Amino acid sequence: MIFPLLHWLSSALCTIQSGTESNQLLRGTSQLTLEEDIASYLVSGVDRFFLSQLDRSVSKREEY
Repeated sequence: MIFPLLHWLSSALCTIQSGTESNQLLRGTSQLTLEEDIASYLVSGVDRFFLSQLDRSVSKREEY
């Protein structure tokens, strides 16, 4: 019986907390502004990372 009450209470508190977010930036940070789609940007970054790791692994194969 107490579990549904705690679940409801935690959901309500999370909803209240999310509604009180401030628009202030943290010190040392800046607003994220991208002209392109963020998903495409992330995928291309992951692709570049994995391709660079793959190229690096070829030269390191002799160590193993």
